Amino acid sequence: MGNLLFVIALYVMVKFSIVGRKDKKMKLDDFLKEVISRGLISIRETYKEGDPRRDGGIAGFNICSDFHTPEDFENAIEASMSIEFELMKGADKGKTRQYERQRYITLQLRYVYELMKVAWNKSTPRIYSFPTLSARAVLQYAKIVGVKE
Repeated sequence: MGNLLFVIALYVMVKFSIVGRKDKKMKLDDFLKEVISRGLISIRETYKEGDPRRDGGIAGFNICSDFHTPEDFENAIEASMSIEFELMKGADKGKTRQYERQRYITLQLRYVYELMKVAWNKSTPRIYSFPTLSARAVLQYAKIVGVKE
């Protein structure tokens, strides 16, 4: 399955270079806003009010709105994971809910970061370069920016 995703991602990246979009290129800030907007909608549709996963997912996406560099994401992910580690030490129910919330913050930070890596690789001029990209992120990027065949 992993090889198939790699092949699909490679195909999509080649198509980006050859075909491009029908309309103007999406700006990085607009792309980030769109990722966050879609993410918030998905979280709200997936989890009920009061669910720590919902609260964490919303918080994670909102945190990303102020990020503009890979360092912003990497520092936030590292800090979030440190908090997760501390919460894993507690076994009571209150800490479990806190851990779930924190875990979903981290997951959304990582998700948005993976998509932004693709966007940064495709930006002109290229601001940052990442030699490896998630196949899933490449496919999601193509869906968001509306790559047409």
